Amino acid sequence: MHTNALKPQPFIKQYWPIIAILQLSAFLNLYRLNLVGQNGLGNTYYAAAIQSMLTSWHNFFYLSVDPAGFVSLDKAPLAFWIQASMAKIFGFSGLPMLLPQALAGIASVYIVYRLVRRSYGELAALLSALALAVMPVSMVIQRNNAPDGLMILVLLLAAWTLTRSIEKGALRWLLGSGTLVGIAFNIKMLQILLVIPAFVVLIFGHLPGLGKKGCYLASARLQLPSWSPSPGCWLLT
Repeated sequence: MHTNALKPQPFIKQYWPIIAILQLSAFLNLYRLNLVGQNGLGNTYYAAAIQSMLTSWHNFFYLSVDPAGFVSLDKAPLAFWIQASMAKIFGFSGLPMLLPQALAGIASVYIVYRLVRRSYGELAALLSALALAVMPVSMVIQRNNAPDGLMILVLLLAAWTLTRSIEKGALRWLLGSGTLVGIAFNIKMLQILLVIPAFVVLIFGHLPGLGKKGCYLASARLQLPSWSPSPGCWLLT
C-alpha cells in the first residue's frame, strides 16, 4: 500500500476552510428548497407570473402576470427570464424557479471570499464568507424567487472585475465591470445605484497611482452604466 495515497491532497489542505463554508452555504440554501412557500412555489405572485410567461413568447418577453398578457411584473426581466427558462426545461414547479437564486447565493459566498482575500488576507476573507453564508436575511433572499440573489451575485462580480482593472490598469476589466453593472440593472433596476458611489470612490481614490490612463479609465467607467448591453427595447415598451 502506498502511504502517499492516504495523505490529503495539497488543494484540500490549503482550501478546506472555504470548501467547508461553501458546503455550509449549500446546505442552508438548498435544504428542503422544494418546500419553500405555499405549495413549494416561493413567492406565489412571482410564481404565477412565471406560469403565465410559459404560455406564449409575448407573455415571456413582457413578464405578463395574466395569461391575456395585459399586466406585467413591476421588475426588470432578466431574473424572471432565467426562472421561466428553467421552468420550461424542467417543468413548472417550485424548485426550477428557486434554484437559480440558491446557486447564486452559494457563488456569492465564494466571490466575497476572493474579493476580501485580495486586500485583507485569508482570515478576513473566511470570516466575511462565513458571515454572508449564515446571515439570516441573506438565506431568506436566496431561498426565494425574488431577483435579489442574482443581482447581488452580479454586483459582486462587477466589484471583482473593478478591482482587477485598478490593479492591472486594464480597460478590458473596466469594460467588464460596467457590463456587469448593466446586467444587474436588468435584474433589479435602480437598486444598483447603492454600489455606484463606492465604485466611484474606489476609482478616484486610485487616480494618483494610475495617472493619465487612470483618468481615462475612470471617465469610461462612469459612462458605462448608460451603454452597457441591455434589452433596451423591453425598457422602452
